Amino acid sequence: AVGYVERCNPALRALRERLDAGDPRVFAYRRALGEDRLLVVVNLSSDSVRPALADGGGLVQLLGNADEAKGSCEALGPWEARVYLGGAESQ
Repeated sequence: AVGYVERCNPALRALRERLDAGDPRVFAYRRALGEDRLLVVVNLSSDSVRPALADGGGLVQLLGNADEAKGSCEALGPWEARVYLGGAESQ
């Protein structure tokens, strides 16, 4: 299954770049290859946290462990994780 996803989004084969989310309780990284982008944002705490990330314009939430999809700059609930996919980088 991982191989299929990697073929669908080449950014998964790119090197991971750790992002400063402005809070040590948030783990965030992105991968980009050409115009393909992947952003992962994880709240590692039992508190709600708003990541201080640049606007993820053009990103669409692919996966998450909350009941509804949210934008990449919206607050993460306790222990929430999100994965976003997108096209050309706008940051």
